[in-house]
Amino acid sequence: MIALTLRQRNIIEYLLSRDSYVTNDVIASNFEVSNRTVRKDLEVISAYLKEQGISLVRKPGKGVWIENKQEVLFDDLSCSYSKNERIVIYVTSLLLNDVNTFMTLASSCGVSKQTVINDLNTIEKFLDGYHLSLIKNQGVGTSLEGDETDIRRLFIDLLFTNDHSKIVYELCINNDGIQRNLDVSFELITVIENEFRFRYVDRDRISIVLSFLLNRLGLMKTKNSTIQSSDMERINSILSTKISDSNDQEYISSFLLGERVEGSLTLDSKVEDEANEISEHLISSLKKIHYFDSEDMKDIIRSLTVHVRAAIYRCRNNIHIRNELDEQVRFAIGVMYEFTKKELNVYETKYNLNFDQSEISYIALYLASIFETGVQEDLKVVIMIVCTFGLATSSILKSRMYQIFGDCFIVGPYSIEEAEKYLESHEVDLIISTNHMSVKSTNVIYINPLLKQNDIEMIRNTLFQESFMKMCSLFFNKNENKVVEHDYHCLGEYISKNDVSISKGKISWEDAIRKAAAPLVAKGDIESKYVNTMIQAVNEFGTYMVITPKVAYVHAGKDDGVNKNCVSLLLLENEIPFGSFNTKPVIAIVVLGICDKEESQLLNIANILDIPENIELLKNSKNIESILSLHD
Repeated sequence: MIALTLRQRNIIEYLLSRDSYVTNDVIASNFEVSNRTVRKDLEVISAYLKEQGISLVRKPGKGVWIENKQEVLFDDLSCSYSKNERIVIYVTSLLLNDVNTFMTLASSCGVSKQTVINDLNTIEKFLDGYHLSLIKNQGVGTSLEGDETDIRRLFIDLLFTNDHSKIVYELCINNDGIQRNLDVSFELITVIENEFRFRYVDRDRISIVLSFLLNRLGLMKTKNSTIQSSDMERINSILSTKISDSNDQEYISSFLLGERVEGSLTLDSKVEDEANEISEHLISSLKKIHYFDSEDMKDIIRSLTVHVRAAIYRCRNNIHIRNELDEQVRFAIGVMYEFTKKELNVYETKYNLNFDQSEISYIALYLASIFETGVQEDLKVVIMIVCTFGLATSSILKSRMYQIFGDCFIVGPYSIEEAEKYLESHEVDLIISTNHMSVKSTNVIYINPLLKQNDIEMIRNTLFQESFMKMCSLFFNKNENKVVEHDYHCLGEYISKNDVSISKGKISWEDAIRKAAAPLVAKGDIESKYVNTMIQAVNEFGTYMVITPKVAYVHAGKDDGVNKNCVSLLLLENEIPFGSFNTKPVIAIVVLGICDKEESQLLNIANILDIPENIELLKNSKNIESILSLHD
């Protein structure tokens, strides 16, 4: 019998309450976990339901669905905490209560005292990562020992960045000590928000942290603040009404200044100057790719600056945030993520900063929004409607297309003959047709003339990806990349000869990824699980990895089994459909192993393979030397 964790039980209950398919993104958002965690949970849930003779149906692009829902009984759901969840609960209890007995720890997880004893080694290893120790006093109980700064850092990490932060949140909300200071915490936060004219994004969790810190007033033995600014002095002044110790004031100020906010503010400080400089550089770099007027986007650019400012505080005070969209950003808008990472690196060196993956993803989201808004006219997709069902049906189809996809350029409806003539002198990005037609260079979607819901979803997904491809094209066709003679870079500078291969015969896209990655696996640069994660990412997020025509750039996260930065390339003798939905034709697979953010070669390689002439040369390449000689 498979035992479910509390979250897995809740996911089943959530799926049972839904009347349609649910995507992993939606589940991840509802349960405040990553897509990777959702995938693992769904594997366990699928096995559990299978024991009951029930299927968890998965459809790429649509999500998951429980068949025969009426046969799943809530009372039959076996619920227990996983070991990782138990460790988090134990440690949170130790943080919230001065002394805990083995029995109280056991009760918090619904397990026996012996289970707690068996878990002790794991608890101690977990605490050791924060330089903390577990002290056992016979007849009294267990407690934490260590530097106060490390205790506070552990609590903040558990509440904000741990995979089980939702459990930690529930434990805190129900703790008497936290409740005792919540009103004071909310009062202080409100005063600070009014003073700075912003609002904290995660107000509830920040209030819990402040309440926890208020419980521990005066325990800070040594704390030398790494930042002194007028901002900190203003917050210290507000905190001084409730907190007398200057060390505690400075610690709490640095935490509050490091949290994500929304709204506008004007501050005079060194950090604000740095944030302005970084923000202006990022916007300037975007404009070099494709000029846009930023005058109408002052508010979102100001929000970007505010976010960068807080990110600087977090970096310098070792405060980490959790970005639920991190994985999706890296896969779905990988080009913008790589661009952001590259541009931030200049200022990481200049100001001795180190933005982590979550910080880069958040900033990339801001830049994607700014860029897409600024160049939205250039990103509009041109759609041709082809319909041969008569004037009335064609008119209805065109009207519905305008209602639903009015932000696109729509031409037609045409007959097949009219469409073929139009294409002789015009380019379109997508053809929506009610009849089969043969067009080599343009994506064609076949639909019901009355435009059913599944047609709409298929068109919407395709349009999103076509718009994304246009954005990528802007990146790789920017003027600054038109280099002078003799100043060019070859593929051979980024990919080793031994890591390039040519595949003959028919092959699936999954096997193409495996074959492309094989040289890197053989050398130990990446592990097998890295390959599996890349395939899962394509199934989960679609074909966003095809960022230049005919080439897929696949990768996974730095924690998914990559041991060194590496690149490999597989040339396919025959073009294949890439992906399990919204497929795109590809002739090459580039595998990237990325563990050092300063050395990713994605943008460099994409700059070369985005050139149409190079794709034609690649198609006709008969040997590895000719592939490696392609240049920008």
